[in-house]
Amino acid sequence: MDGLWYIPSPLSQRLHQKSALGQLTADGGILLTIEEVMFSHWYRHVPLPGQSGWLDDQLSSDGSVLSHVIVMDVMRNGGELVVPACHLEERFPSLPNATWAVRWQRHESWKKHKGFSQIRVQRTHDSIDWNELQQWVVAVLEHGHLPELCVMDDEMDVTVYK
Repeated sequence: MDGLWYIPSPLSQRLHQKSALGQLTADGGILLTIEEVMFSHWYRHVPLPGQSGWLDDQLSSDGSVLSHVIVMDVMRNGGELVVPACHLEERFPSLPNATWAVRWQRHESWKKHKGFSQIRVQRTHDSIDWNELQQWVVAVLEHGHLPELCVMDDEMDVTVYK
């Protein structure tokens, strides 16, 4: 899939089952988003994709990559599980478009539990449509999740609004 990186079995099995990383493929591998690749590299010692300048290419091609990588790191702190919404389309077909990921608390089974919250990401200087934000909060609550707005500032600090 475009924009996703493949990790073959058997490494994929542990990353997916224990750490809730990646989307399973038919052959037992997983497809990772850029933020999952970076998390796997930092905390599970998975090598970055081989081409020189790969990370620079990713950062320059999509302005949201840095925010998503930092938010993934912050929100997974302490053992919480964060799964990008693109991996959950079959399980949660009606997630709001503005939802970037679903979070499970560390004591919850991410395969069995419905999840704890939905995460939305923005930068401090992004404009806010207050009506759209309110509609997102209502839609998240209707799914039985708590809304979490993660705002990253210019110093890469993240503030989470619940």
